[in-house]
Amino acid sequence: MNYLKVSVAVVLTALAAFLIFRGKSDPLADGKRFAEYELADKDAVRRTTEKALSAIARHDMKTLFSLMERKDRMIFDSEYAEGLFAQNDFAPAKIVGISGLKRQERTFAAVDVHSDRRDRDYRFLLVPIKGSYAIVSISAR
Repeated sequence: MNYLKVSVAVVLTALAAFLIFRGKSDPLADGKRFAEYELADKDAVRRTTEKALSAIARHDMKTLFSLMERKDRMIFDSEYAEGLFAQNDFAPAKIVGISGLKRQERTFAAVDVHSDRRDRDYRFLLVPIKGSYAIVSISAR
């Protein structure tokens, strides 16, 4: 009977680990080359990023989640709400650069942000969606 409990616990743990870590793929981290291109709508990218920075400063994870491309709450919570932004020490932060990246047919907006309190740079990767932009990932540089 104990073997059955241990087996079930191991399977559930492996399943939970798979579900948590499967979404950690940052499109920039896989080593594939991106071509730079001139980003046409930097204002929309800036507005979305500033809205995200404002939400992070208020520790408003509900608003930040609404700006994400992938609406997987478990991944969002583990990576951002309980991970990168668990401590309310990110703000003040400012946008230091915006560029366009393209791979095959998919285009991205890469926004470099500097957190003054952490004294560290981060990259917000966004994709165009319905006339606006959504966040694909946020990662430390």
